[in-house]
Amino acid sequence: MKKLNIILFALCCLTSFGYAQQLIGNKAPQDKNLQSKGHEAPEGYKYQRGDTVIIKKDAINYLTGERMSNWVYGVRHIVARHGSPRFQDGVLIQDIMSWVPADGLLLNTPVVLDTNGKAVYQQDTVYADREVVRTVHDTILQTKTVHDTAYVHDTVSVVYSTRYGINRLSLGVRGGLASLMHGTNAMKDNLGFDVYFDLQYAHYWKQGDKAAMGILTGVGVGFLRGGLHGNIDDKYQTSTDGGQILYNITAQEVREKQDQVMVDVPLMFSIVTDKGFFFNVGPKVSFPVWSRSKMNFTEPHVDALFVEEGVSVRDRLITGVVPDGAYKDVVNWKHPVLNVLLGGEIGYEFKFKNGHALGLGLYGDYGVYSLYKNESEAQSIVNITPPSNSAPASVKIESPSDVYTSKMSLFDVGLKLTYHIQWQKIRL
Repeated sequence: MKKLNIILFALCCLTSFGYAQQLIGNKAPQDKNLQSKGHEAPEGYKYQRGDTVIIKKDAINYLTGERMSNWVYGVRHIVARHGSPRFQDGVLIQDIMSWVPADGLLLNTPVVLDTNGKAVYQQDTVYADREVVRTVHDTILQTKTVHDTAYVHDTVSVVYSTRYGINRLSLGVRGGLASLMHGTNAMKDNLGFDVYFDLQYAHYWKQGDKAAMGILTGVGVGFLRGGLHGNIDDKYQTSTDGGQILYNITAQEVREKQDQVMVDVPLMFSIVTDKGFFFNVGPKVSFPVWSRSKMNFTEPHVDALFVEEGVSVRDRLITGVVPDGAYKDVVNWKHPVLNVLLGGEIGYEFKFKNGHALGLGLYGDYGVYSLYKNESEAQSIVNITPPSNSAPASVKIESPSDVYTSKMSLFDVGLKLTYHIQWQKIRL
């Protein structure tokens, strides 16, 4: 029994020793001279995750009130975070998961200062005889070569800036006023609207703290509504077996509503400044994948003059009638098959701590080229086949765009909201 008690006692000691080693990190032995190897952090310094620190001997209690154990003063600790809603100036120590006051710590890692002496960067780890680089906000800084141990406490200065790239994936929505810019004097364009959802990718090149410049592309899918409106007064002459008929087609108003599901692909030059402003400009290719046209008449009239007889009739079945409120509904009307636009965007980005951003701005597109071609030979939107001895006249209604429009393109302007997900790629 006595031997069994001895064995159990030895196991307990070993277990307790292992547990204690875990508590103190088991990575560095206690160092009685460690306090002299740390230095005070610069004024206003904010500790970062990964900083190596030493707890001052005059720091007695954790911020939660508990008294510190003696062993915490003789080892280096790793910072998990600085500040919380409860302890705004507290530092959470990773290996003991306790909050320590910031003024109770000494830094054991280098600090990079700007020309004004303000701390702008701190290292995670310094490796002997190697140059160290790290991303800080939007700046890459390169320190001097360090010929020392892994725990260097000298304050060093910035000596070089390094070029790096930013990759950005953006999800956005935009909408505003739009027009199909019909090239006609017979009627007027409806001021419509459009709404798009965008998926875009951009790559930026950046040098130091200067503005980032890059190329943006992607795809946008949206809905656009445009059209035409106006009164009509068309005249044309046809021949019949009995002679010539001069038709005069009038209407107080004709309104055509044109809907399209559009796809556009941009290729734009992009700038994002260090203040958060952005500017994009470049060409876009836009084309419809579905379209629909609806039109209706208000107070239409068909006047027919039998030239030889000198007789004029209005709205007679024998010569053709368009009833009030008549409409035409056409799917896949003769729209432009391809548009080339010049697009621009300008706005401001609200940056988040994780590096992502929310952008709000204005956009505009103007058509500079279109493959639209009007091959219609119709003389009016109301085309009448004259009566014959065996049948009255027949009426065919055409789209105003097909009859009056010689060219067509796109113009829009509105607001854009975008969420940017970005990551960086260093090029030394």
